[in-house]
Amino acid sequence: MFSKLTAFLQQAAEITSQIVLGPGISRTDEFEQHWKSITDTITSNQKEPGYRVEDSLKRMLELLKAEEQEKGDGMGPCLEFVLQHKLLDTLQTVGQNNYPEGMRLHVVTFFTQLLEGMEQSLLPHISIHQAMQKEVLSCGLNPSSPISAAEMVFLRVLCLKMLNNACLADFFIVEKNSVKHFLVADTLLRIVVSQDNAVSEKAYECLLSCASLQHNEVARTMASQFPLLVASKLQYHAQLIPTSCPPSVVFTCQAGWGAERLRGDIHTSDSCGLGHVGAFFSWLDYCERVVSSGLTVLAVAVCSSVLEQVLVSVLRTKLFKPHEEDIILATAVLIRCIQSIKSELLLKVFVTFVLCEAGPPLPPTTHTVLTKLVSLCDHPNDEVCLVTLQLFDVLTTLPQPEVMQTLVLQYWRGCIRPPSPLDTQGLRKELEQTIESYLTLVPPGLASCGSVHGETDIEQYLIEAHRQVAQCKSLCALWTCDGSSTISAAPLSHDQSCDKGVEEGAFLSALLNKLERLLDQPYDVSLVLTSLLATVASISHPAIDCWLLATDLSQQCERNVFSVLKRVSCDLQTHAERNPVLPVNLLEARRRLVGMETSDLLRFVCFISC
Repeated sequence: MFSKLTAFLQQAAEITSQIVLGPGISRTDEFEQHWKSITDTITSNQKEPGYRVEDSLKRMLELLKAEEQEKGDGMGPCLEFVLQHKLLDTLQTVGQNNYPEGMRLHVVTFFTQLLEGMEQSLLPHISIHQAMQKEVLSCGLNPSSPISAAEMVFLRVLCLKMLNNACLADFFIVEKNSVKHFLVADTLLRIVVSQDNAVSEKAYECLLSCASLQHNEVARTMASQFPLLVASKLQYHAQLIPTSCPPSVVFTCQAGWGAERLRGDIHTSDSCGLGHVGAFFSWLDYCERVVSSGLTVLAVAVCSSVLEQVLVSVLRTKLFKPHEEDIILATAVLIRCIQSIKSELLLKVFVTFVLCEAGPPLPPTTHTVLTKLVSLCDHPNDEVCLVTLQLFDVLTTLPQPEVMQTLVLQYWRGCIRPPSPLDTQGLRKELEQTIESYLTLVPPGLASCGSVHGETDIEQYLIEAHRQVAQCKSLCALWTCDGSSTISAAPLSHDQSCDKGVEEGAFLSALLNKLERLLDQPYDVSLVLTSLLATVASISHPAIDCWLLATDLSQQCERNVFSVLKRVSCDLQTHAERNPVLPVNLLEARRRLVGMETSDLLRFVCFISC
């Protein structure tokens, strides 16, 4: 039905044309007649009764399409007329001056439909791409213009053409004062400051398309201004997130460039900062899209701008402020960023910032970000401690060997002598003894897993431990699969001597300190703490067996996980002797924690925390 209507309208247009221009007129003559009518209107600035310039432009485009369908890739007389008489150049000039009134909109629409409607690429023709260059430069000169939307449609179609054929970008790269410019990106950078959110958003979409072009010159020209622009958007919203914003809002806020966009609906009444949190992570998603799709030179420039304007300028500043709310917010944002980023290059920037803080040199007395974060693991404020441990918990599950190397393994170089080789039977016996020693740490009568979900003693714990070890083993395999990323700490051979004791390192020392106070801290903190220690213990490394998990301490170290847990067990036994109902309360609390009962859950969790 729709095709029949289209054919009817086309036939009516042809009949009308024959009536106006005369019967039997050729396509070329009709094309030239329409152009003559346009030029007469322009020169006289008077319209014939009932005549509209846009109708002539529309009919000329139809004639060009019909000619293309007939000639294929060849050039017909109508297109030759366009090129020889530089029609687009003339239209662009009168359109830019908007003479006669309304001409600007007609010209922009004609240019858009010409790019979109023609199958063959017209841009290689000099008279075409020169006119297109001028038209690109004229877009966005008047931000409040009512035709801004039409200009954005023109630029969008042009960007799509270049995405399909990146070589077309060559026609929009010019050199000014020995500096190359990509005209399309320059124009879009001017439009993004528009007060119209819809126009600004479409400009950013077009910039994303330009950044995705696999064109070296385009990437190099965009690397000068574009990264600073997008990083400044991140910085702006990061600075406006109120310090009262709870971590739960940061962790659960739904955000993404395709969903949240520019968040033009942010209100000052948004006390928890949800609007700015969503906007921040929307722009982070935008940056990641640029880094993932753009060439290396542009991706590196974006990462550098994010590091300087967001990580160093905003988050590092908040981390070193004395106010606990600033610390909690900055750490929560770091966690959400690291969890949400999929681009390896951008993720590397965040990890490097935490581990060794790339950036300008700091005074000798200044703490690095890593030193600060490690110290926060043992902070008096439980919420600060919790969110910091959560950050390290996220970091240690990343497929990046430098995390464990920096936090733990670097302190064990030359300190650990590998165990003597054992046969299969001896190794199994030693393993069983180690497991049994850990399992007997829990004081008799205080194990709470015997009557929940039909569990047999510590069966559920062993299943979970096996799952975590298998997961960590897969992670370690990723670290060393290419042969270049290794977590080896170069242990001593049997015939070498060790002159120094084992170094815990600041991070592991902080974890063991927290483990010593296991009975005096909130349940949530203990959960994350034990998760972190379990991750470290799951690493396939000789130092883990020789020291960290060993049940008999050597002269090289003063404490390890087993010795600390043994002291905690003694404290727990003393507490149980003073509180006879403790085993019953532990069982009730566990039942509620595994979901068997939900009433009064908070009361029992608080009981265990105390």
